[in-house]
Amino acid sequence: QYITKDMLTKDSYKGNYYANKNAVMYDLQNGKQNVVCFCDNIYTAQGIVEGLNLLDKLEADGVELNQPNKDKK
Repeated sequence: QYITKDMLTKDSYKGNYYANKNAVMYDLQNGKQNVVCFCDNIYTAQGIVEGLNLLDKLEADGVELNQPNKDKK
């Protein structure tokens, strides 16, 4: 029912998002890329990249994501 960290492999964190120094970039697969955000350091950027790539892969696999505050306004 739940995905745990031990179920994930290194490939789970690879995808179209990548870190370029302290910038989080998205590869559009057509020779272009978009800047998603700038971070205070490269380690923060790398962590965000891993999270975004993992989220993309989970959504592509059809995993339903829990959004506990979705109905609150």
